[in-house]
Amino acid sequence: WYQRRVREAVVSTQSTEEAFSVFGLIRYVRMVYDKEKDRPKGIAFLQFDEKSDADSCLARAEVQPICVGGRTIAVKAALDSKQLILPDSKSSGKTGKDNRNLHLAMEGVIKEGTNAAAGVSKADMMKRKLALEAKKKKLKNINFFVSTDRLCVRNMPSTFSETDLKQLMSKYGMWFK
Repeated sequence: WYQRRVREAVVSTQSTEEAFSVFGLIRYVRMVYDKEKDRPKGIAFLQFDEKSDADSCLARAEVQPICVGGRTIAVKAALDSKQLILPDSKSSGKTGKDNRNLHLAMEGVIKEGTNAAAGVSKADMMKRKLALEAKKKKLKNINFFVSTDRLCVRNMPSTFSETDLKQLMSKYGMWFK
């Protein structure tokens, strides 16, 4: 069984367990966390010892709202993984292959504590870390991709012109129109 609209500031695992324990013994309550924001997503799963307790909880939730920490909670039966109907890739016409070149996303990344990071200032490492986090966040959207033929050049001196960049890149076998 799962519930929605659960927020960290108002609802905890303990308060959720207390609110639902009136229906019967609870095996566990698990809050789903957002890894990026390090807080609950607003969804929790709980399991009763007896199916009849879960059924009575669902029946009551249809008639009278269940409140936890002053918030009305949407209660629904969770699906077992065997009950999930996954889209058939053959029928949808999609191959399922990701052509966004994600393997290139970590190219050139310098991590702290590695030989490549030796001599790099803390400020520059922080810029690199923030840029990597922004890139990872963007790439979660399926409409973003990593180009195989475009470069992102960062941290250039403000006095650097387009001509200077073309001259620099020509040393490495790259040419521009």
